[in-house]
Amino acid sequence: MNYFLLLLTIAFLTAQTLVFKSFNRSFKLDNSSFFAFNLVNYTVVVCTYLLIGGKIASPFPSTIAFGMAFGIVFVTIVYSYMKAMETGPLSFSVLALSFGIVLPIVYGSLFWNESISLIQIAGLILLFATFILFAGSLKISAFPGRRLWIVFCLLTFIGNGIGMILVKSHQLTTGGMQVRELLLVAFSTAAMLSLILLCAALLRKGKIGHLFKANFAALAFGAGITTALGNYLSVYLNSRLPGIIQFPVSNGGVALASTVFSWIIFKEKINRRGLLGLATGISALVLLSLN
Repeated sequence: MNYFLLLLTIAFLTAQTLVFKSFNRSFKLDNSSFFAFNLVNYTVVVCTYLLIGGKIASPFPSTIAFGMAFGIVFVTIVYSYMKAMETGPLSFSVLALSFGIVLPIVYGSLFWNESISLIQIAGLILLFATFILFAGSLKISAFPGRRLWIVFCLLTFIGNGIGMILVKSHQLTTGGMQVRELLLVAFSTAAMLSLILLCAALLRKGKIGHLFKANFAALAFGAGITTALGNYLSVYLNSRLPGIIQFPVSNGGVALASTVFSWIIFKEKINRRGLLGLATGISALVLLSLN
């Protein structure tokens, strides 16, 4: 059953990425559109968590603090992630997000007395090889947004790494308790922040013409459902599957599935050097997830 849930996790997180990409292609991603989209997205996430999982406990002060911090970081992650998919290839944008696992590995070795294994060091070497291979696979003339895409990928990588550190720090502080409460505080914070930023954007720009289009609402709702269920299942499986299985299969599976669907749905093309970089990147993810 748990392995079936792991496949569902991959499916939901892949679907989340495809919804983000579809939104980018359907609507101009200015700030007002982005914050309106994610206001609905995060509100759906909160409502989903309220409907599943039973009674909600009063959050600890640490849960509130870490949850609010994670919510703010999450808004930044999604913004840079969606911008990366807008300005560059989806498959490598997903890898940039997944590579965030490097930061908690390094942070853990410095502050949590965790050791870095030789396998993870090999994964770091493959990570750098991935960037070298892919950087050489893109021609500036054919990819005018290359430099901007690299900036957004770096922001996505750093943001996701910080988010992982915040979640694990919370779990270490609370002894593994109040995971759902943490997520509720985080996504409530993200929704409130999106509302504030949306109001600020509208004061400068005015109304959003496509806000009431059916596919705008459908994509935002789809993002919320896939975000909620993908993250909930990931947390649920943390204590039910060995990390040596969950993290490599989840990270690698989402990267691989997103690549396949980007070819099928969005007709993205990658040359041979790019394919080699992708394969190296997925291998790096597997090694980084092992300990």
